[in-house]
Amino acid sequence: MCDAMHLGLDVRSLHNLIRRTLSAMMPPEVQHLSAPNVQLLIYLSHNEDHDVYQHELDRVFSITRSTDSRVLSLMEKKGLIERKSVDHDARLRKIVLTDSAREITKRIEQNANQMEEIMLQGFSHDERIYIHESLQRMKSNLLNSEFSPDPQHVASEDEQSAQDPA
Repeated sequence: MCDAMHLGLDVRSLHNLIRRTLSAMMPPEVQHLSAPNVQLLIYLSHNEDHDVYQHELDRVFSITRSTDSRVLSLMEKKGLIERKSVDHDARLRKIVLTDSAREITKRIEQNANQMEEIMLQGFSHDERIYIHESLQRMKSNLLNSEFSPDPQHVASEDEQSAQDPA
């Protein structure tokens, strides 16, 4: 049986290796983007079926309005997003991806999928399911322990990691 301390180190080591591998796989036009920029691009890409406003990003990523404004302004200057007025409320501006950002996001997701396939080479479909279920059980065990962090903080981390290509 695995020693819990070694398992934790293995998980951390795998996390670091995934990040480094993804970084090495990213095309030059993506490498200048910060991790928060990438996470926002992916979130916006996955939510193009509805209007996304700054207050939604504040909530999902657990960031302050001022931080969000600064990040969005920089992303707008880089030509990644546009803030567009909406007809029903002059105070609101929806956040939309530019065509350039859609292409970048597509490449990021393709690289993430390729990295995952490389990582899981040699694993059967059943083994992949078992790994996923085991990781979910470990996560649940930690969340249900007496040492579990604040549930709202965990929920926002879950929303972020769901959007993270790693």
